[in-house]
Amino acid sequence: MVMAQQPVQHWNLGVGPISCHAWNKDRTQLAVSPSNNEIHVFEWSGGQWKRKHVLTEHDLPVTGIDWAPNTNRIVSCSQDKNAFVWTADGANWKPELVLVRINRGATSVKWSPLENKFAVGSAAKLVSVCYYEKENDWWVSKQIKKPIRSTVTCIDWHPNNVLLAVGACDFKTRVFSAYVKEVDEKPAPNPWGTKMPFGAVMAEYSNGGGGWVHAVRFSPSGCRLGWVGHDSSISVVDANDSDKETITTIKEWYLPFTSLEWATENSVVAAGHDCCPMLFTFEGTNKLKFVSKLDVPSEQKSGNVSSAFERFKTIDRYAASEAVDVNLKTLHQNTVTQICAHTGSKGSVAKFSTSGIDGLLVLWDLKGLEAKVASIKWREMAGGSGRCCASMLVIMLSALILLGAAEIAIYLFVRLILSSTLCKTYCWLGAGLLTIFFSASVLFLMVGVKKRSGCLVIAHFVVIFLLQATSWTLSEVYEWRLWWNEQIRDELRVVYVQVYVLTTAWQAAGVTIAAVATLMSCLTYGC
Repeated sequence: MVMAQQPVQHWNLGVGPISCHAWNKDRTQLAVSPSNNEIHVFEWSGGQWKRKHVLTEHDLPVTGIDWAPNTNRIVSCSQDKNAFVWTADGANWKPELVLVRINRGATSVKWSPLENKFAVGSAAKLVSVCYYEKENDWWVSKQIKKPIRSTVTCIDWHPNNVLLAVGACDFKTRVFSAYVKEVDEKPAPNPWGTKMPFGAVMAEYSNGGGGWVHAVRFSPSGCRLGWVGHDSSISVVDANDSDKETITTIKEWYLPFTSLEWATENSVVAAGHDCCPMLFTFEGTNKLKFVSKLDVPSEQKSGNVSSAFERFKTIDRYAASEAVDVNLKTLHQNTVTQICAHTGSKGSVAKFSTSGIDGLLVLWDLKGLEAKVASIKWREMAGGSGRCCASMLVIMLSALILLGAAEIAIYLFVRLILSSTLCKTYCWLGAGLLTIFFSASVLFLMVGVKKRSGCLVIAHFVVIFLLQATSWTLSEVYEWRLWWNEQIRDELRVVYVQVYVLTTAWQAAGVTIAAVATLMSCLTYGC
């Protein structure tokens, strides 16, 4: 399969919303379901995707597809409570009905690593582990029921071909043993447990009651398990930890994720209702960290102020209507339904694909996107765009001006009216604290900065005020109380100059940092 070497490639297959997709071994063929009862098989030919087959054995929308790379068989499941194994027979695909034994719709399906069995999740609060029975020439199943209390939404196999991760609408993620003695060899002990009879619960984790589980994945080694929930959370647990119950979870302000895929043993990609894949890393012990978005929207330069006024004047005068651009800045224009590894070995994924309700199939090159990660981090630091960072600078300068004006007024008041150095110091402290509170309040109300940024700004103002208060106190003591001692006056003069220089340098550093951040953001994304 030869494609253009670009960081991101996308195709509209012309089938409508894509609910799920799967690749064959050499990535020359692709199976997708357009949110109905059909499965469309495409082949890469002549630099484009061409529809080769349409599989129509299901009666209701297909909810899951998986393509076994070695045996070249497709397994599918549907809301019609059935699952089929499709085998290539010359120029056609031959379906084999599976005895799934469920009375509710199937929700997900997955081949085991050795491709000798597969699992089907369903709304019947159970998982059917299906395998081929040679004696009867039939696909039969064994069922895992307890303690699942709601619809099974997602499943994933452990690399040892025995353990099965299950996510459900009861806000739980569980690891079961799916050992089938008819087709499996006796499993060796691993970090998840030693004895693994069929249906045994090896581990159970709660999603904190915040939302049902959308997707679950074992890491390449099988020692870590990651899942995403409807509360916009992503969680990881490590079976090698001394306390296997320790769950590392972060909840982002993004919309909920619907799918995830491990890129390496320490990094995972998730995507969902925000229409954009995002990269996370699992660093050290129990430290899950958001890295960046992988879809970098192009920022359009905004027009000047006069043209904006003219546009609004025209709209007001002639009652004209302006066309509204409803397109998202991301490549996907609707929810991402599935992420699949495309290129690279398990544990070192170089490319992955995403499908969405917008009908797009997108191929992402992780290596090619590395150069953009630094720019993405600048965007996150700026709060989303260069305009936000510029607004931060303007408001920060305004707050500094307010602070300076208030301090000058206080200084003049103290100098002209009061004579006691102690009273002056107390007055500076009280008025300065009020000034800081006022400036910080204005900053929070106008920008709505994050907690961490707000604390840094407040700390900056506090340091400025304390330095200036110290400087002015030394000045007053120098002028009114120690005029009779030349040595002390000389030493005090040196200290006063040092504090004054430090105060000025601190203020200049704060403004410089804000200006540099704004300049770099504006050069990258436009102001």
